[in-house]
Amino acid sequence: MQRFPDWKRVFFDSLVTLQNGTRLGPYEILAPLGAGGMGEVYRARDTRLGRSVAIKILSSEFARDVRLRRRLEREAKAISALNHPHICTLHDVGTDNGVDYLVLEHCEGKTLARRVADGALPIEQLLDYGSQIADALEKAHRHGIIHRDLKPSNIMITKSGAKVLDFGLAKERVAAAPDHSTMHQDSDEGTLVGTIQYMAPETLQGKDADARSDIFALGLILYEMLTGSPAFTASSKAGLIAAILEREPAPVSASPRDVPAVLARLIKACLAKNPDDRIQSAHDVLLQLQWMKEAERSPRLRPENRVWPVIVGVLIATAVAVAAVSAFLMLRPPRNEPAIRRLSITLPGEAPVGFTQSGGNLFAISRDGKRLAYIGPQQALYVRDLDALTVRRLAGTEKASNPFFSYDGTSLGFEADRKLKKISLTGGNPVTICEGVTVRGAVWGKDDMITFGQAMGVPMRVPAGGGAAVPLSASKFLRLPSLLSGEDEVLFTLYNEGGNPDDHDLVLLTPRDGKLRTILPSASHGQYVSTGRLIFLRARSIYSVAFDRRKMEITGTPKPILDDVAAFPPQGLAYIATTNGNLYYLPHDESADQRQLVWSDRAGRVTLVTDKLQGYGHAGGPELSPDGKQILTSICLRGECDIWRYEIERESWNRVTSDGRSCSPCWSPDGRSIAYSSNRTGPYNVFIVPTDASVGPRQITHGSTWVFPQAWSPDGKVLATFEGTAATAGDISFVALDGNRRTPYVTTDAAEESPNFSPDGRWLAYTSTQSGKTEVYVRATDGQGATWKISDDGGTSPRWRGDGKELFYMRQRVMMAAAIRTVPEFHAAKPYALFEGNFDEYFDVTRDGQRFILTTRYREPALRTQINVVEGLFARQ
Repeated sequence: MQRFPDWKRVFFDSLVTLQNGTRLGPYEILAPLGAGGMGEVYRARDTRLGRSVAIKILSSEFARDVRLRRRLEREAKAISALNHPHICTLHDVGTDNGVDYLVLEHCEGKTLARRVADGALPIEQLLDYGSQIADALEKAHRHGIIHRDLKPSNIMITKSGAKVLDFGLAKERVAAAPDHSTMHQDSDEGTLVGTIQYMAPETLQGKDADARSDIFALGLILYEMLTGSPAFTASSKAGLIAAILEREPAPVSASPRDVPAVLARLIKACLAKNPDDRIQSAHDVLLQLQWMKEAERSPRLRPENRVWPVIVGVLIATAVAVAAVSAFLMLRPPRNEPAIRRLSITLPGEAPVGFTQSGGNLFAISRDGKRLAYIGPQQALYVRDLDALTVRRLAGTEKASNPFFSYDGTSLGFEADRKLKKISLTGGNPVTICEGVTVRGAVWGKDDMITFGQAMGVPMRVPAGGGAAVPLSASKFLRLPSLLSGEDEVLFTLYNEGGNPDDHDLVLLTPRDGKLRTILPSASHGQYVSTGRLIFLRARSIYSVAFDRRKMEITGTPKPILDDVAAFPPQGLAYIATTNGNLYYLPHDESADQRQLVWSDRAGRVTLVTDKLQGYGHAGGPELSPDGKQILTSICLRGECDIWRYEIERESWNRVTSDGRSCSPCWSPDGRSIAYSSNRTGPYNVFIVPTDASVGPRQITHGSTWVFPQAWSPDGKVLATFEGTAATAGDISFVALDGNRRTPYVTTDAAEESPNFSPDGRWLAYTSTQSGKTEVYVRATDGQGATWKISDDGGTSPRWRGDGKELFYMRQRVMMAAAIRTVPEFHAAKPYALFEGNFDEYFDVTRDGQRFILTTRYREPALRTQINVVEGLFARQ
């Protein structure tokens, strides 16, 4: 089976600097052991003593970095001061031919990370290793050394027990400052150093690390040894930081195994968010673990004897209480923070939350928090009273989108068929408020006025009882409104026409004069929370920031609070709602992004191109090279897209772009160049880059509208492009490459796209919505003569066979084919189905028309029967 390259292995191989047999002083390199962020470690032989050692050097690209060389020196000094059975011993330091190196004890065994990957550790083994690590930390802390990068991969499990490794980020306390504060010797001040997953909250907030920061990391390691899983996980750095700062890990007592209560309490005490509430020294942790070891091994003190756990529990509780009371009295005023609660609203399996093609929210919560409305099956509106378990469908609301509650919660507004409508929740049919609108977010104010943004028009305000809608601004790109102060100011997302998810801005609109004021750049879908904060979407994470509603300005620093939310960054949209200081959201379903790249024959028999799951084809592709030996496709992950090239025979992936903003790739007829679109210089425009990357990309178009290359003419002189803006349906144009001249080809009120040249260049197949449904058409490339409709019940993504005698297209996951004759005149036979499958609409076909390259979901997205709720979150910020 074909396999995607092992990127960890490729990356590691690229770092290896020393070959086997190389000599560094008296040490002979035998084999590489591993590589980290700045260093490489090798197994070597001490030729004088005949023993195995570990040699650590800086990677070649870092060897000239004075700061990193100082870090290597710092590690040597730190380890040399720590002679301890559970700390890796430093044997020697040296320099040879400009290579600085450390000679360390060669610890045979496997890392704790590898051991935990095999499953949770037995309690007795956990207590052994935990006490050994705590003992090593106590030794380091007594010598004024803070590790700062304690994690399972930096702990080796050997026959003699645990060994703490890698003091490369260690920090040494050197003196007392004149104000009696602690000074530290640290060349990394002002930066985050360490591994985020094992960093303490205070270090993530930019505060100085101390011994208690290592205690937090030790608590995380104990948690992981006990449960077999990390305490905090997320799919991005921002989400991981938010989890550590704001969330509590799942209680270890919830584990299916029998967890001693005293151990659970110890871990919880090590993981206190506030360092003053944490156990204060590694010595205290060591004592607790040693007591538990005695209890485990002594019949007299086993857990079934209820006296000992009570004593240990009292000791732990007392230690924690003393630390907490001391901090309470000396360092900070009393706090009265409500606990954060995480709940979920479960919906019936037969009525899950559905998705629409519009760029609007899928659910809404009434202002009093008592009712939920959402888009369900058949794109109809469903309502549930949150103190009840049943949902009800609202008749006459099919094709609904963008639901929103009235101020009093008794009615719902929504859009359907380009009409703004409302329906009473006490009964009755929907009523049309105004027509000819494309709603992108709406709010219903206390004065019974509805404010809404549009996809292809200016923001409007209209009486809920009906009447003339009044424009609020001349800008066509204001969406997702939120009321801030009565009816005087409205918060909007200013949609970036360039389409970069991070370039939307939050702006304040004053309806009385139409003036706009940016209050937060690189942010979208802002909502005001009654506790005095704004929440918003940035780079697929939800952030929170303090907001002064009187001055109408940001007063704090944004920080991430939620990472696993379903979102659509290109539209600046997150599937969230807030009311009464609570946050409601749809969780992100990672499976919706994962695709497989597959071959299919004309009978629908499927084989894998590669078994690697990725976000293939979300932004264009797959497309076969003219010689059929390579595949071009976009790969998108969490809002970022780039172009990749796959060599089929070599099973090798090559990255074409790396800006995270590229899409719509297509080959030149000779296979030597690749055209694609990127918004890295503004709106999406066309770039061309050589396939071998011998020179950088060249920008071809420089317009203010979006331009996406779709196909290259057989003579290589013209690109057929899809052009448009956020406010237009889109047209097809030709770009002549000898002067970059753009000539309109099809320009109508309908949406035309997916142009594809016939092999002889005489004909262009494309799709259009001119009939009210997307259909496939063919027209001469010179624009003269008739236009032929090929599909008969919908069609997308037309592709020609290599001899031009057959045209293929997709119709609702069915591959269709139509025989084509062009002599003496153009004629298309009735289309027929080849095969059906769970395929995306974009595909390509081999020149002989026998095989198709497609993308398919790894699995269908899970039914969205759950809306998550976070209570008390904003009161703690």
